[in-house]
Amino acid sequence: MIQRGMATSMRMQLFGMRVRTQLTTAVYRKALRQSSSSRNKFTTGQTVNLMAIDAQRFVEISTFINLVWSAPFQIVVALIFLYLELGYSVFGGLLIMVLMIPINSYLTKIAKKLQIQQMKLKDSRVMIMNEILSGMKIIKLYGWENHFIEKVENIRKKELVVLKKINFFVCILQMLWTLAPFLVSLITFGIYIAVDNNNVLTAQKAFVSLALFNILRFPLAMLPNVVTSIIMARVSVKRLNDYLSADELTNYVQRQEHKDGNCIKLTNCSFSWSKASSEGGAAEVTIPKSILSKINIQIRNNSFVAIVGSVGSSKSSLLSALLGSMELTEGTISIEKSMRIAYTPQEAWIQNATLRDNILFGQPMDEDYYRKVVQACSLLPDFAILPGGDLTEIGEKGINLSGGQKARVSVARACYNSADIYLFDDPLAAVDSHVGRAIFENILSSETGILRKKTRVLVTNNLSVLPFTDSIFVLKEGQIIESGSYGELLKQQGHFAHLISEYSHSEEAEEKSDDSEGKLAEMNKDAANFKIGSKLVEKEDSQTGRVKCAGSSVWLSYWSREAEKDNSKTYYYLTIYGVIGISQGVTNATGWYALTKGVLGAAKNLHNRMLYNIFRSNMAFFDVTPLGRILNRFSKDIDVIDNILQGNIRVMYMCLFSTAATVVVIAYELPIFLAVILPVCIIFYFIQKLYVSTARQLKRLESVSKSPVFSHFSETLSGISTIRAYSACEQFIEKNDNNVDYNNTFFFCSLISNRWLSIRLEMVANLIVLFAAIFAVFERDSLDSSSVGLIISYALNTTQNLNYLVRSTSEIETNVVGVERILEYSSLPMEAEWNIESTKPPSGWPTKGFVDFENYATRYRPGLDLVLKGITVSIEQGEKIGIVGRTGAGKSSLTLALFRLIESAGGCIKIDGIDIGTIGLHQLRQRLTIIPQDPVLFSGTIRSNLDPFSQYSDHELWESLELAHLKKFVTSTEGGLEHVISENGSNLSSGEKQLIALARALLRKTQILIMDEATSAVDFETDSLIQKTVRKEFASTTVLTIAHRLNTIIDSSRVLVLQAGEIAEFDNPQTLLKDETSIFHSMAEAAGLLNYQIK
Repeated sequence: MIQRGMATSMRMQLFGMRVRTQLTTAVYRKALRQSSSSRNKFTTGQTVNLMAIDAQRFVEISTFINLVWSAPFQIVVALIFLYLELGYSVFGGLLIMVLMIPINSYLTKIAKKLQIQQMKLKDSRVMIMNEILSGMKIIKLYGWENHFIEKVENIRKKELVVLKKINFFVCILQMLWTLAPFLVSLITFGIYIAVDNNNVLTAQKAFVSLALFNILRFPLAMLPNVVTSIIMARVSVKRLNDYLSADELTNYVQRQEHKDGNCIKLTNCSFSWSKASSEGGAAEVTIPKSILSKINIQIRNNSFVAIVGSVGSSKSSLLSALLGSMELTEGTISIEKSMRIAYTPQEAWIQNATLRDNILFGQPMDEDYYRKVVQACSLLPDFAILPGGDLTEIGEKGINLSGGQKARVSVARACYNSADIYLFDDPLAAVDSHVGRAIFENILSSETGILRKKTRVLVTNNLSVLPFTDSIFVLKEGQIIESGSYGELLKQQGHFAHLISEYSHSEEAEEKSDDSEGKLAEMNKDAANFKIGSKLVEKEDSQTGRVKCAGSSVWLSYWSREAEKDNSKTYYYLTIYGVIGISQGVTNATGWYALTKGVLGAAKNLHNRMLYNIFRSNMAFFDVTPLGRILNRFSKDIDVIDNILQGNIRVMYMCLFSTAATVVVIAYELPIFLAVILPVCIIFYFIQKLYVSTARQLKRLESVSKSPVFSHFSETLSGISTIRAYSACEQFIEKNDNNVDYNNTFFFCSLISNRWLSIRLEMVANLIVLFAAIFAVFERDSLDSSSVGLIISYALNTTQNLNYLVRSTSEIETNVVGVERILEYSSLPMEAEWNIESTKPPSGWPTKGFVDFENYATRYRPGLDLVLKGITVSIEQGEKIGIVGRTGAGKSSLTLALFRLIESAGGCIKIDGIDIGTIGLHQLRQRLTIIPQDPVLFSGTIRSNLDPFSQYSDHELWESLELAHLKKFVTSTEGGLEHVISENGSNLSSGEKQLIALARALLRKTQILIMDEATSAVDFETDSLIQKTVRKEFASTTVLTIAHRLNTIIDSSRVLVLQAGEIAEFDNPQTLLKDETSIFHSMAEAAGLLNYQIK
């Protein structure tokens, strides 16, 4: 019968696994269909938790599903037989059970509310961790680690407070349900002996009743677990239901056959990011704000169309509207039915895969066309310097590619896709000018480009390409204010003509120095040790190796034996029986509370220790570790410690003491029983050892195989617009399904090993029952009936106790794998100390801004080649230094070295005479300012993104926004400085993000500023204003500019030209331009800057 129960349990767990699989895949599929408003409503952290935790709840409840009907059935059957044995007195015990129902119901409602609170806090914590991990480089550059540690810890504190409350109520529930079977027996026996003096509690009645009460004990003992699981499952069902029923994209793009030669038609179209919603009934409809209004566009087949406009004019939104990613509130949009679409987003999306796979994107390999595409995108030189060529693996989010390289890979993906309509969202902004011209001529040009017979829609701030387009649409504040050919727009003498006349001279002088140097070229020195096709992201390792009382029943035996001799002390025995039982319940509750307090204390320490170590880890760790792998530890592994581990420990101790009590009781009554204990224990030990080691390793493998599920999901969420545009949803769904199936393989093996254990433990338990019965028969002359009843009743409980003992022991070991994985990330290689009091620089340092490199050398990791070699250079106070160089020159390495994201391998860097290698990292990084190429914003407000430490007044914040030309935008929002920034700044354009990064720099006002292509995503009008602001506000500041546009550094004090990690040239730009043999001269010549007059 027990074996049937175990088999049923395994089948139910298999059912739970299948439900979890369906829910996981349903969440993934839903993510691909969600509307933009829904995506803003559900954060990445919440969505990850739906897969990691909420879906798992159905596996946990599956074990208890049958108890929903079997527990009441067992209780009813036991009560019927008790009635036959003890008569009407059993109804007293039944009354106790009835009274427990409203108490349990009340406590359950409170626990459910608290569970909802806890999951919301967990969602917030995981969401923030996702943002932190995505923007860790920016956090380190600004020295903001303490702010974000405090932010996460505050949420964690609230989460632990709610967990303590939950466990307090669960503790009360556990005590009540532990006491329930005892109180039922106490009240029943009490009424039985009270109603009639002739009622004697004989051994027969006592132990038959005790056996029936033991039948009651199991369903009553399991009810708290059932209730807890149901509460958690109900909360998860609500969360999953909210997510799965959220708004999806409306298929408003009509795919029709056009006979007029147009492939795209928009007629009087208005678009918003959310749907119209009903409030207070169908009569009240809230119309969302239109992002694009009254758009009328007709695009001819095979034409080249440009879309231009200032920052925030909704240029990128227009492409999103064409892709069907917005909501159509008015008008009609139609695209030629037979035409396929390819798309390159403004922020290029790169998968954690090889370069080749990123370009093919699921398409079959065509060697000739593939080579033609990569050559057109100027990728062959990059392949040449990679040890694995195009088979070299690229890290998550293209971590080891520069912005220009990511853009070119994105363009190559679009070209290889062989579509009919190409939507380009300013891909030329991130590449150097000669590469940009090559891409234009080889790909976009209507005369020489490989896409010349395709329809091309280009969003751009690059004015030089506009004369070669067929038509241009000028956007302002979400409306088309001008349209026509280049010549027609110039004749109109409108806004477009003004832009051309004012800023075309800057465009002619534009140069993007070879951004392909970036991280890839320098990490190639890293990669010099790679083999072809070798992996950058290391495979996640899994470790190997090891990581109830008998009192009341004994007293009942004594009571029944004495009652047969003398019935006068019945109430005395009943009182003692009651005291022992209540003591058991109180002790149980006290133990549960102490265990909860200890486990939650450990959970707090483990989480905070891992959090601190993650922030202290060097950047090399984040380059090679997928985000999903780290998130898995902060979500699933922390949840195991919070909610599962303490239950495992409690069950283990209960079963251990119960089993020990069984052996002691039987041995006390039958000393000869000790003869079989040793061989039985040996058998038990070997079964347990074999099972636990296997189960532990399977759990490790299951945990490791779960990380790719989360990594792939996070990657999908970040590239969802690209996936939809290429109609690649099925391809990604298949990969997700394969990841989930692989993870389920190890879970299924765990279930099979459980089944193996059950069969063998049944054998051991049956041996105990067999020998107890045999020895009881042999000793029948010396044993009375009450003793025999006690022995047999305890022996019969052994099977259940042993099963749960080994299973709980195994689950502790397997779940401790979560602790092991957290500890693994609590001992990572760390950066230098953040603050060193003994070498603390003076207040206000640096006061002048002198920077001296003295024979400085560095490498990315020990054992790799140097990326900077013997750099010796002195930069004077207030100098404006332009830093240029070709691929692999070391420009980015120089920036990283200044902020000590990579450490010295020789020589030193001094700022105002202080060796930066001797001071703390925060003492350095918080005294420097950088405006990065890829700005990162965090969920919160504009205020918190500008001033996370609340160091500045509102006046200073508004002043910085005005200088960054953002004041108009911020004042137009509802909250002003408190305007909510969505996760990863998704509700702002790339240009607006860059301007906020500029405002940060203006606030810090440090004596040294590093600019890394700070205005690549803004239009030329805004760029011109920003350059004037920088020259004025940082007039006395030492400014180092990583030059991606040579015109931005042509009037620098001096230009530093790097080549192969060494200084090739360092002089006044005029002097270098005059030297026809100089590298800078050749770069300027390629950019058409030789006749540029320095103003």
